[in-house]
Amino acid sequence: MTSVAKEPQLIIGNLYRVPVKSISFADQKAGATFFNPRLVAGNRRGFSKEEMSELREAIRTEGLEHPLTLRSIGNKLQLISGERRLRCIQKLIKDDSKCYNPATKEWVPAAELYEYVEARIGEHDDQTAWKLAYSANDKAIGIGERATIALVRELRAANYDDKQIMAITGKSITWLKDTDLLNTLDKDTLDALDGDQINRTVAIELAKIDNIAQRLGLLETARNIAVQRLEIMKEKLEKEVAASESKADMSRAYAVEAEYNGQSKIAADAEAKAEALEAKAAEKQAQADQLNVSSPKVTSKDLQKAKNNKKKSGGSGAKVALTKAKIKKHWLAPVMETIKSKGVDEEGNELPIDLEDAHLVKVLCEHIENGEQDILKILTQHFKAKEKRSA
Repeated sequence: MTSVAKEPQLIIGNLYRVPVKSISFADQKAGATFFNPRLVAGNRRGFSKEEMSELREAIRTEGLEHPLTLRSIGNKLQLISGERRLRCIQKLIKDDSKCYNPATKEWVPAAELYEYVEARIGEHDDQTAWKLAYSANDKAIGIGERATIALVRELRAANYDDKQIMAITGKSITWLKDTDLLNTLDKDTLDALDGDQINRTVAIELAKIDNIAQRLGLLETARNIAVQRLEIMKEKLEKEVAASESKADMSRAYAVEAEYNGQSKIAADAEAKAEALEAKAAEKQAQADQLNVSSPKVTSKDLQKAKNNKKKSGGSGAKVALTKAKIKKHWLAPVMETIKSKGVDEEGNELPIDLEDAHLVKVLCEHIENGEQDILKILTQHFKAKEKRSA
């Protein structure tokens, strides 16, 4: 049995042969200040059974093509990037799988071939570790929008500033500010983004709508527009398929007739045209079939149409919270006029209201405008003022 070495073996520069058993994973649950960004907020993109099975089989039959990235923390070697590959190797060893050794071109036990793996080792701080891990993941199977958004939230919570986060992600300040905005989204809209039902641009536009009910209402309208758009595309493709097939039949009939009349060249051209039309019909049919199994994805144009529809319908749907200016114009001003006129309209008719209710509305509007949050204080003041008026 091969003995297990306890120390990494230098190859060149920062590249080492490292015993697999000596590599540790960064544990988010244990309070680590760095961990795999792919796993932020419970994201498991790239870790599905099918994806891991495909990667494991590739490593088993082709070998490990790229070194892992590690950092030295005390007497431990912590994994920075390559978690999917390392877990695949561990599974191959556990299953006692036979693996292909590219160097010897032989099939050997996984425990023998992967007793050591190549890895780059550095003295990296948390910020550098985040940067290396994010970059490596972004170049492989993307970690997904939701995990990226959650990563920025984690970094903000750890007091990383704009420059540090931009250095980690390699993104611009505009991207970062947009991602901060996406971190204000509700769960339903985030689910739509994560499920590829909307793109990042649409999500950013939705995040600018503070009222969640209005936001979700607009998203639903945009979804309906996307469904209609998909149906129109399907109908158009089906018409194109039918037209191409009809033209192909006519061309083939013409070819048969030309052949019968001894016009071989004309017949050959007509047959070639028929085949081209049939190929076009098959291509359009394939596109239509793809649409039949696809869920409509909301685009920026769909969202804009939804906004336009809301405007045309007078903003029907979820109501927007009133601004202070509108409260003053539509509530406070009319009620003060009513109090001033002692409950009488312009024609001298008595209004069917209780003036004390008008006084209460006036007090509420004034305190809302001034930012008062203690409702009991407001009601107490109103009660005392009411007693004075009735004295």
